[in-house]
Amino acid sequence: MPTSLDLNHAQAMVPLLQHHQPALRTFQEALAGGRLAHAWIVYGPPGCGMDMLAWHLVATFFSKGHDSGDVASMIQGTHPDVMVVKKPEDKTGIAVDAIRQAGAFLAKTSSLGAGRALVILGAETMNHQAANALLKRLEEPPSGTLLVLTTSALGALPVTVRSRCWRLRLRGLDEATFMTCLPTATPKDYAIHGGNLDSAMQDKPNLLTQALHERYRIIINKARSRDLSVWQDLERYDELADLMRNVSLYRLDPEAAAIVAGHNDR
Repeated sequence: MPTSLDLNHAQAMVPLLQHHQPALRTFQEALAGGRLAHAWIVYGPPGCGMDMLAWHLVATFFSKGHDSGDVASMIQGTHPDVMVVKKPEDKTGIAVDAIRQAGAFLAKTSSLGAGRALVILGAETMNHQAANALLKRLEEPPSGTLLVLTTSALGALPVTVRSRCWRLRLRGLDEATFMTCLPTATPKDYAIHGGNLDSAMQDKPNLLTQALHERYRIIINKARSRDLSVWQDLERYDELADLMRNVSLYRLDPEAAAIVAGHNDR
């Protein structure tokens, strides 16, 4: 199932939609014109936000173009009319049974009356049998359904699958968009991760822990030397500590957790 919607993803959605608006316009115009295809492939460089864009397409489909789709429930896996399929962590790819279960899900009546949607994340990991099972749904889609596939390796999908889907090509993130999506990032982070937002989000716990340790070291040294500028450093320390306490994504190692806990007791 999808990971929980966290603060990073929530604040990243708006700049991602703005950055990818040229690609999204194709979907929006097709929906508005009553000619929306039932299957779409969202593809682009790794970490360009394609998975979040897939949720936005589903929300737009359900709300018929109005800005009222419940993206949070979809990402959290609680929306009754949305199913997600992705490669299990302990497997090498998406197996045929997962696609067959998804097909059965699509064939059921919509719980909320707005249709049903299937999202396949990392569709290039489907094995040959899974791709063939999906092909049947692409050729004979149940009425009122939407299929959205995401991939960073379009060429790895069978031609038979690609030819039956409309495509949205996403461009990589520029530095400004990357840093707007992840406000705690720096230009150095952008360079290190090659603009890959997913990679940067996963690495942020380590980066923030390092920043907290460095700020703590500066505070101790300045306090010992009675440097009055220590008060400015304490303010920045408070910001980091609050961020790491309140956002579950930022997991503290034991030493950093002790620093934060000790600061709370003072």
